[in-house]
Amino acid sequence: PLYSSAASDVYKRQNICGPEGPSIDEDGNVYFNTYLPCFPNDGIWIIPSGTTTEALKVVNPFTVVGQGTNFLTKGTFAGQLIAAGHDNDATQPEKIGIFIAPVINTSGVVNAQRLIDLSSNSSLGLHQPMGVAVDRKGDIFVSSANTGKILQFDPEGNFIRDFVTGLFAPRHIAFDIDDNLYVSDAQVGIWKITPDGNKGAGPIWNFPGANGIDVE
Repeated sequence: PLYSSAASDVYKRQNICGPEGPSIDEDGNVYFNTYLPCFPNDGIWIIPSGTTTEALKVVNPFTVVGQGTNFLTKGTFAGQLIAAGHDNDATQPEKIGIFIAPVINTSGVVNAQRLIDLSSNSSLGLHQPMGVAVDRKGDIFVSSANTGKILQFDPEGNFIRDFVTGLFAPRHIAFDIDDNLYVSDAQVGIWKITPDGNKGAGPIWNFPGANGIDVE
C-alpha cells in the first residue's frame, strides 16, 4: 500500500499512465512499470528512497503494456532489473516477453533488452506475461494470464517447465522466504503454491479482482 499510494500521487502530477508492478531495491528505491501508453512517459520509473514527491524515468519504453518488475539475483544478469511486458492485440511480437535492464538509481535512462520471447514467434507460443518473481536459486517465474500458467526459467532465461497450470488469469506473483509462491488470480483470489508446484485444493483467499501482491 505504501508503494501504491506514493506511485499514485506521483503519476497524476507527472502524467505517468498506470503505474504497475512496483518493486523495491536494497537501498529502498521503488521501481514501477507503466501499464498504459503515454509517450514519452512510458517505461520504468524510480521513486528515490525517502521521497514520494518525484519519480524519475530510468528505462526507455520497451513494451506496450508494462507489468511486474523485480531484480535478478543469479547468473550472467545478476543485479539487473527484470520486467514483464505484452501487447493486448499481439500485433507487435517484439514487445512481448521478459525484459532486462541495468539498474540506474537516480540519473540517466537506459534501454531494455528482451531476455525471454513469449510472443507467438517463440517455441513456447503466445503468452500474456504479467507478473515476474525470482526464487532463492535465482530462477525466474512468470505468470501467463491468457494461458493460466506460471512458467519457470533458469537465471539465464532458459525455459525449465510449466511450474503451475490450471489457473484462471494469474497476474502478479511473489515468493516468501521459504519459496512458497503467492499468485493473485483475477476473478478467483490468492493461491499459495508450494516449492514443488502444488497449488492445493483451492485459493487460500477468495478475493475476486485480485491484482498486485507482495510478501513481507
